Amino acid sequence: MKREREKDRRPCERAADSICVCVCVPVRFQGKYDTWQEKAIIGVNCSIAACPADEQAFWNNYSQIMVAKAMALPPQHGIFLGNCPNHCQTGIPSWTSVTIDGVAMGAAVTEWYNARAGNSMTPVRHIATCDVQPCGNSHC
Repeated sequence: MKREREKDRRPCERAADSICVCVCVPVRFQGKYDTWQEKAIIGVNCSIAACPADEQAFWNNYSQIMVAKAMALPPQHGIFLGNCPNHCQTGIPSWTSVTIDGVAMGAAVTEWYNARAGNSMTPVRHIATCDVQPCGNSHC
């Protein structure tokens, strides 16, 4: 049974690759542990922090693939990729309360906008580097 579940999940590993390759929006807000993805893509019935160790490991691998692909995007794409377990991250209160390393989502968009307005090709990347819980100075 476990082997069948692993076999069924293999396309999910490729989904993280596909999501980032197809980015055509200039700024991407995403949670590495999206609550919609729990059941629909990852195939688990628990939040990341409450999953059994093998499912947490699978989900962490999935998120690490997503991070690697996000980092490989062209520099004009801004990324805000955190560990907050939710589905939609935009809007109030997320705009001001969700932070990665002390930078709020709204501030990250302002940073990206100002970089593009000044024709800077420095990538604006705010990505949680730890697994499962918010890291260091990050908040959900």
